[in-house]
Amino acid sequence: MKTLILFIFIIVFPFLTCLAETYYVDPSNTNNSNSIQEAINMARRHEGNHRVIVLNPNKGLEPYTYQEDIKVNLRENTACESICLSKNKKETGEIRLSSSSNSAAIEVLSGKDTETVIEGFTICGSVYGIKAKGGDREKLKISDCEIRNNLFGILDINSNLQIRNCNISRNYDCGIMEVGNNKIENISKEIFHSFINSNGSYGLYLDKIWNIVNCTITNNEEGGIFATNRINIINNIIRKNDTQIDVDKNCNVIYSDIQDRRTGEGNIDEDPLFVDSWS
Repeated sequence: MKTLILFIFIIVFPFLTCLAETYYVDPSNTNNSNSIQEAINMARRHEGNHRVIVLNPNKGLEPYTYQEDIKVNLRENTACESICLSKNKKETGEIRLSSSSNSAAIEVLSGKDTETVIEGFTICGSVYGIKAKGGDREKLKISDCEIRNNLFGILDINSNLQIRNCNISRNYDCGIMEVGNNKIENISKEIFHSFINSNGSYGLYLDKIWNIVNCTITNNEEGGIFATNRINIINNIIRKNDTQIDVDKNCNVIYSDIQDRRTGEGNIDEDPLFVDSWS
């Protein structure tokens, strides 16, 4: 029996390890990739689930900006099933991603049954912070990012988008702008524990069914939320926008603090007494 188990381990283990690789990006180290795109391109050539970890050449002490047009293409000419793009969590210094051609800092083109994860970056100074084009049963997860000072924070085209712990603020147009084909089914959208503040147009301009939970949406010039489909708003603060919520279809709002709106289970209209204007 022990011989059989050892035989299976020897055969299977090399196969499993080839399906998960980590690629490091650090322009100051010749042993690592010089650019984020170079590391992503290497990951795309191989089957499995891969990580691209972006290092700070300043050794984590000062912010560092990678200025390039990053494209994560999991739809065309790739064997890769998922890519996680993240900063080195041991470093405290900020890593900024900005477009080199006044386009999208990160463009994601998702394929069937693929997953892309983006976590831990400041994404700024571009026309689109993130431009996402979805596919069939794909997932795009964005977490622990600050997306600011772009024309659009996120342009979302039919992606299965999940956002957590992000600050999407001070973009010159919408924080999140969603466009696409309403006939496409099986698209689920979620945004949790995030700040959507002080954007030049709407904080959220939505076209599909969304769950918005534990978010603060304030000081957006044209409005907090505009939606053409059903949305669920649970335990949020939505105040000091030009309009708070503008929804064409059913809107389920519960346990939230919304300016000029008290109707609905557990809702209140009370000043949250923010400490500063960016809270």
